[in-house]
Amino acid sequence: MARGLDTDVAGQTGYDSRFAGRETTSSAYVTLQWPLGTWTAMPGLRIEDRRRQIVGRNGGETEWFPSLHLSHPYGEAGKVRLSYSRRLDPISLGQYDPQVLYGSVSWAQSGNPDLKLVLVNSLEASYDWEKKDASFGAAVFLREADNAIENVTTLLTGDVVLSRPVNRGRTRYGGFDVNWRFPLKALPGKGRWSQSGSASFNRSRSEALEAGGRRDTTNWMLKPMLQYDAPKRAKLSGDQYQLSATLMKMDGLQSDTGMTWTTEASWSHPLNKSLTLVMTASNLLRNRVTRTEAITARYRGYGDATHYDQAFRLALNYKFGN
Repeated sequence: MARGLDTDVAGQTGYDSRFAGRETTSSAYVTLQWPLGTWTAMPGLRIEDRRRQIVGRNGGETEWFPSLHLSHPYGEAGKVRLSYSRRLDPISLGQYDPQVLYGSVSWAQSGNPDLKLVLVNSLEASYDWEKKDASFGAAVFLREADNAIENVTTLLTGDVVLSRPVNRGRTRYGGFDVNWRFPLKALPGKGRWSQSGSASFNRSRSEALEAGGRRDTTNWMLKPMLQYDAPKRAKLSGDQYQLSATLMKMDGLQSDTGMTWTTEASWSHPLNKSLTLVMTASNLLRNRVTRTEAITARYRGYGDATHYDQAFRLALNYKFGN
């Protein structure tokens, strides 16, 4: 695999950059699978060799990535999985660009040619259950990342805020993911009601940053959806209605962001066996406002962002084949 990036925007006041980067990756991997009593084991090994030419710097490394996945049936419809993996989180080539690019008189951004690769070791345990119209899944994880990357801000001369990526040092993550789907029988109508959704939570702790900031972050998301399938929906001749919402809170090492939320409602109406009319309305309740507070060693920043993202979409979906 090869990738490259060339930028040439010289001549634009405050936004001059001439950057070229090349990276080539060669890899080989093997995966095996066999039974271990009532368990199924699947070990694997991947080898990657990366070579880079960036801003006159030639270099690269060879990394080994082992993995092991174990699974075991649990009851009639359940399955337990345990896994370990080691992986590499890629860095975009633009993150290596050292040029300071001024977006305004008070804000600028740059890359960091000294970024180190992000290596992640992950342990995960999960349980999945599925039967007829219902399903449930849950996973808990522990991860340790060497050189995790975070965009941090510092204050330059002239009160210019500079945003640039830096390595966070060793970072430990812990959290869970949950998803579900089940029918609802106590609601009106001759069709079928169902409820589905997902939720996630993670907390991380890092070594100290070069630009200051706290060491702990907490993020969470909740996304429920209510669905109604009108009679004959199973035969592709009935309507379908969906209402979903997303609530989330994502914090960084230098900032606190207030809870954000979005909504979406949709109606699907089959015109025939191949053509379906779909109408979707997003965020029609009100304008969303996101409040952000940034605290660094030398300054504090506060901001309110209003999202004028109400939308109404009309689409025709065509299905090929049976």
